[in-house]
Amino acid sequence: MKNDAVPQMNKRREFLKTTTLLAAAVAAGGSLPVLAKPDGGAAAISLEQCLSLTPEAMADSPLVQNAWRYLRGEIDSLKNDALRALTRSIYDNPAPSVAQRLDAVSRQQVWQELTAKGYTQQSARDFLPPAPEKGKSNMPFYAAPGSGYKSHHAYPGGLVTHVATNVRITNGIVETYEKVYGYEVDRDVALAAQLLHDLHKPYVFQWNPDGSSRTEQPLAGTGEHHILSAAELIHRKAPPELVIAQISAHQAASTDGDEKMLADWLEAAAIIAGVDPVAYKLVTPRHRPASARQEGFICHLGDHDYVLSVPAVATTLPILRQIAAEDYGISERDLDGKPFNALRNRLYSTRSAMRVHETMVREGKEGVRRLMRQTVTKA
Repeated sequence: MKNDAVPQMNKRREFLKTTTLLAAAVAAGGSLPVLAKPDGGAAAISLEQCLSLTPEAMADSPLVQNAWRYLRGEIDSLKNDALRALTRSIYDNPAPSVAQRLDAVSRQQVWQELTAKGYTQQSARDFLPPAPEKGKSNMPFYAAPGSGYKSHHAYPGGLVTHVATNVRITNGIVETYEKVYGYEVDRDVALAAQLLHDLHKPYVFQWNPDGSSRTEQPLAGTGEHHILSAAELIHRKAPPELVIAQISAHQAASTDGDEKMLADWLEAAAIIAGVDPVAYKLVTPRHRPASARQEGFICHLGDHDYVLSVPAVATTLPILRQIAAEDYGISERDLDGKPFNALRNRLYSTRSAMRVHETMVREGKEGVRRLMRQTVTKA
């Protein structure tokens, strides 16, 4: 999903939002596995202890680890051996191999081509995030945020809670189509596309020492994680139908304009991966996606967790800042630094911004205060 660094960069996800989510929820009820209580066993710690936690330690919460186990189980449910192995390898180590393959010369060539086609306005130095050592990831998949600092699931482990939500929605849609319309789509492609749609958020949203995350840059009119995730799949020789379904997460091929947008994204990803998008069967010679299978539409519909989870963060952050100053003695300066970031990350990683938002709606500021004290003891 997009993040706050690239607001309104495309007109994605305009159709069937509410209807599809409701249908998925109805279809899922009684057939999809139910997780244990996500915050069970998350004991309160002191602010001092909170400040010492790494993102990996923050993500070691029942909320995040339940979602992580669920996703690993969904990977195991893929019937196609190659898709299962590919997905598992990325979850085990989301290293940005597509970026790590670039030396100084090829990186310059890629930047020049992206610039010439209008896909980036960044400098040659800044058009890609800093790459870690070859073969390594900036962080484990389970410790990454789901998006930018003020956007959805912006906490350690937010990525897996976001993807787990969207995978459940996707499973519900697949089941709904079978039960209502009487035919089956390719669940493996739809599910793998959803599992992998944000695969390079660990690369893009690198954690800063102060507990915030790197600001995402635009690429081909959307968030760079979206293009880089598709480029990674191309580099790893994923089948074109999977790449097209995955890149449809941000916009389905509903109109001719949508198809052109998708072709732009596919071409930009192919440039980074160093392949010909037509020869790879990603786009047609007339610059449209090479296929419009329903799995891409389903991936797009499933990636709608953001509709509520974006405002869940945006509307609760101001209240968290107030309580941080009132109850935890965090100064005005530190509200924009590590003390507050550690507090908010701990709260979101153990309770989720979604639960904080629901508590705020039902109980107001005092309910949020109670939830915070149950997570980090009052100073």
